Amino acid sequence: MKIFKNIFPALLPALLFLQSCDKLSSPYAEVRPSGGDTTSRAVLLEDYTGHKCVNCPLAAIMAHDLEKLYSGQVFVVAVHATYFATPDPSGDYTADYRTEAGTEWASFYEIESAPNGLVNRSFFAGKNIYMSPKLWGGAIEAAVELPKAAIMKINTSWDEGTRTLTSVIDTRFLMQMEGAFSLVACILEDSIVSPQQNKDTLAGPVPVIKDYVFMNMLRGTMKGPWGEQLTPAVDLNKVYRKEYTYQLPADWNKTHCWVLAFIYDDLNREIYHVVKSKATIDPE
Repeated sequence: MKIFKNIFPALLPALLFLQSCDKLSSPYAEVRPSGGDTTSRAVLLEDYTGHKCVNCPLAAIMAHDLEKLYSGQVFVVAVHATYFATPDPSGDYTADYRTEAGTEWASFYEIESAPNGLVNRSFFAGKNIYMSPKLWGGAIEAAVELPKAAIMKINTSWDEGTRTLTSVIDTRFLMQMEGAFSLVACILEDSIVSPQQNKDTLAGPVPVIKDYVFMNMLRGTMKGPWGEQLTPAVDLNKVYRKEYTYQLPADWNKTHCWVLAFIYDDLNREIYHVVKSKATIDPE
């Protein structure tokens, strides 16, 4: 029996936004930077969210549970976009967590509401590539059963004086595939505390969680929303290397930052592999 079916009864209430979700509580679990199933495909779950989205706290719990279930194989990025992520000039929601990449991706995939998500940017159970949280588990179950397409590794170094992060990303393909592939490198940050609207007491106080802890937040990309082409044609005998630098703003906590990279097919933009690594090795 498939793993997801075995744990489906435990996740079903969260999947349907019913009443048995557990609150995220400190300390928050962290996924392994890599690992998981060494023969199956790594998966990126993009959780489109916003601090004015009342259903997003429960969606974040679901994403967190799926990440734990497929530890080291499923990676979550919380993309703050659409109306629900817009800041207000005063009040609880003055913070602006939108990014150029998140805005571009939401526009490209025609995501206008939250919570919604993409799983490896591939279609599942419908005509839209984006899907509501109740479909995330099934889409991930299908995606992780595909064969592993590549091996990726991230090595990082940190210059304290300039707050510059250098990331060297190596990619080796394991499958012969047609067409060109590109690489996107993202910066994520965890443990950002800020108000979040909420309508369910199972996720926290209603109607506002004043000290909500945002995890896996997309903070930026190192080479634009769509990255850069890795190769016009796959060569199984070659290791593709890209090196990027990124200067972290002073208000970002370097010890809570991650580098997440993924490769995708230039033609249909489907993601074929994902890897994640701590941005710095400094102690918490």
